[in-house]
Amino acid sequence: LSNQRTISTKLLQANKEWVYRNNDVIAQEVSEIEFELYVVGLSKGEIVFRQVEEHPLLDLLDKFNPETTKMDGIYVTQSDKKMAGDAFWYLERNGKSIENIRVLIPDQVEIEFNEPGSDSLIRRYKYIDTVDNKRVEVYYQPEDVIHFKKPNPQNPFRGKGAVESLADTIDADNLANLTQSNFF
Repeated sequence: LSNQRTISTKLLQANKEWVYRNNDVIAQEVSEIEFELYVVGLSKGEIVFRQVEEHPLLDLLDKFNPETTKMDGIYVTQSDKKMAGDAFWYLERNGKSIENIRVLIPDQVEIEFNEPGSDSLIRRYKYIDTVDNKRVEVYYQPEDVIHFKKPNPQNPFRGKGAVESLADTIDADNLANLTQSNFF
C-alpha cells in the first residue's frame, strides 16, 4: 500500500496548463500565511492567550533552510498535497534541536512498515533519487519526517490529491487539446 511512487509521478506530471494555474493560485495564497505562536494559560479561572514574538520554531518556519524561504517551503508543501495528496518534511537535527526543514519530493518517498505487533507501524521512510546518474537511497526515521496527507479512503498510509480525483477530466481535456492541435 505504501509504494505510490508511480502514481505520484504521474500526478505531479499533470501540473501543466489549467491544472498548473489552479494549483499555483491556491499554493501562492497558502504560502502567504503568517505563523503565530501562543502560550496558553489560566488567569483567575479564564483561559488566557499570550503571543510569543520570538522563538526558535518561528525562526525555523520563517526560513526552512539556507536555500528555502517560508513562502517557497509552504508553496511546495501545498502544491504537493494538491497534486499528489502527500507532502513530506524531513527535519534535520543537531542533537535534539531541529536546524532545518527539507521538503521531500512525494514521488521519491516510500514508507516501510514494521512487522505486525511492533511498537510502531512505520519502520522508516525511504527516499530514492538519482544524483549524477547514480541511484541514491536515503533512510529517515519516523520521528524525523512529518507526513502531510489528504485523506485517502483507499489507502490510509498515503494521501489522495485533487489531481488524482480529477484524473479522468484532466485526461479528457488533454486529449481534446491534443486532437484540436493535431487538426490545425
